[in-house]
Amino acid sequence: MKPPLFVRELTDPERQAISAGLRSREAFTLRRAQILLASAEGRRPARIAAHVGCAIGTVHNTLHAFEKEGAGCLKEKKRGPKDAQPVLDEAKADPLKGILHQSPRRFGKARSTWTLDLLADVAFEQELTPRRLSHEAVRQAVKRLGSGWKRAKKWITSPDPAHARKKRRDRLIRLAAAHREWVLGYQDECWWSRLALPAMHAWSERPGVSRERTVAHAIYFKPVSIVTSEVCRPRKKARDRLIRLAAAHREWVLGYQDECWWSRLALPAMHAWSDDGPLRLVEREVPKGDTDPKARSCYGRLRADTGRMMLRFVTGRPVSQVTEDYLAWVCKRLGEEGKKALLLVWDNAAWHVSKRVRVWIKSHNKKARAEGGVRIVACFLPVKSPWLNPIEPKWAHGKEGVRRAGTPTRGQRGPNSCVRLLRLRTPGTPRTTIRLKLH
Repeated sequence: MKPPLFVRELTDPERQAISAGLRSREAFTLRRAQILLASAEGRRPARIAAHVGCAIGTVHNTLHAFEKEGAGCLKEKKRGPKDAQPVLDEAKADPLKGILHQSPRRFGKARSTWTLDLLADVAFEQELTPRRLSHEAVRQAVKRLGSGWKRAKKWITSPDPAHARKKRRDRLIRLAAAHREWVLGYQDECWWSRLALPAMHAWSERPGVSRERTVAHAIYFKPVSIVTSEVCRPRKKARDRLIRLAAAHREWVLGYQDECWWSRLALPAMHAWSDDGPLRLVEREVPKGDTDPKARSCYGRLRADTGRMMLRFVTGRPVSQVTEDYLAWVCKRLGEEGKKALLLVWDNAAWHVSKRVRVWIKSHNKKARAEGGVRIVACFLPVKSPWLNPIEPKWAHGKEGVRRAGTPTRGQRGPNSCVRLLRLRTPGTPRTTIRLKLH
């Protein structure tokens, strides 16, 4: 008589895998896990078969499979011959894709979407398969194609990004029509502001075109460049914060910074109509022996506490090096007055936002904290927003005076003539506020 068959001693990983099989949704895995655990407890195959509800041969097969495969025997193997080739193999993959890319109505069916059973019928009718395949055989064939099989409602969407909102709106319309006690309303608002600038388009004239030819040639439609509130708001709030800080600290000074410059050689960017061919601007050159500077710049700072301007004339165009020298000169003047901080509001000119100027301000503040001095807190205004800088109207009056005075003679090209014109034309600028220094 043969001795009873028992499972060998289980290792910890095998016992964990078998215990996890008790929570499996597959009946095959659950049954084999129960058999293995019962045999590990010392039960005979006959008692295990009666307890699980299977044949004794099933228990023997489970124990032999565990001896060969270990915990891998818990997964059900594919039945049938191991070398069987699918009917819809790789050679028939392209014809099967061609069927799927067409509507079932082209094959005489009464629907527009494919199902697995419908695909099996059409494949048999088109002589792609020798017989009608089962539901599972068609599913495996579609899976080999790399295509997912889902309901059309789940993965076909409208290209309209507002499709979901429109469906909700239509649903509310149907509900309001079905319930008399329900009311459907369409809500909207309009508002007016004296300060906000709308996003708009307008007719614009090209620069440099005479008004007689504007109607026929020069008018074209283009968007008007307006700084939106989303762009202005963060920097405008930073400027307003500096204004409040300067008002709360007497030893702090709020200043509005800007520059203007004049050149004898620079040519303006312009467009104009010409009848005798293209219009060319002649490049200007400095005569030999002319020692006068090619350009002059004026750095200006409007103090918010006194309403006075501090001017400094330099030779040449505004550059980063001159900006550093000017800021050092302003800090020295304010330090003599007992000030501790300079709250600087200026635009995004290249000599303001350059890396060199930023590094200089950082090193200057570090030195001012260590040795005592005037620190600089810079605030950059939004792009194309001159109305946020109160110094702009003063520059407009000053530059208009220089323009009306015409081109100075060689004896009048010094900075003193420009100072006189700016002082006369700049409103609210007393004589004592002009600070002159020439580089």
